Amino acid sequence: MRDLLGGLLEGLIHVVTTLDLPWRWMFRVLGTLLTAMWPILNDQTLVLLGGLLLLGSFVRWPGSALR
Repeated sequence: MRDLLGGLLEGLIHVVTTLDLPWRWMFRVLGTLLTAMWPILNDQTLVLLGGLLLLGSFVRWPGSALR
């Protein structure tokens, strides 16, 4: 089951990165998908990671060239 979820997550990351989105939007998409898959995953670790990615995408980093 873990191998299947790892493959699914790797495929998800590959699809999102080929969309050529800015890094903030990549984090938002991946975070939202990981958080939305909670009933399927039944694992809080990946859901918390998705929530952190989602929240981190809204942070304004000081000195960032991507404003």
